[in-house]
Amino acid sequence: MEPSCKVGRSSATYQIRYSVKAKKEDEPVFTLDFTYEARYSHSLEKVPREAIAAFGDIVVLATLHPYVRELTQRISLDLGFPAFVLDNLDTKDLFQLLKRGEIYKRGSDETYS
Repeated sequence: MEPSCKVGRSSATYQIRYSVKAKKEDEPVFTLDFTYEARYSHSLEKVPREAIAAFGDIVVLATLHPYVRELTQRISLDLGFPAFVLDNLDTKDLFQLLKRGEIYKRGSDETYS
């Protein structure tokens, strides 16, 4: 997972990139790359950038992850493979992934108008 965040005066746009790789006996079977974008409109002038980024790292990821799970499973079945199901992630899991550096941050806190 690679989250990024762009902040404007009245909105924050979070982009989450997933790369899912299925292997059998250490041989690649398929790779799926997804990019999801979520935009939240709100007055952000007095909100610290760190809080906006943290919201994306946890809340936005937790909101979008079930959709990625469902799409991954559906595509793997459509390709004729057994269901490839990603783990459920709750906020505790996401905090642990961030702490261990398993969520790769890219381009966070970019600002635009």
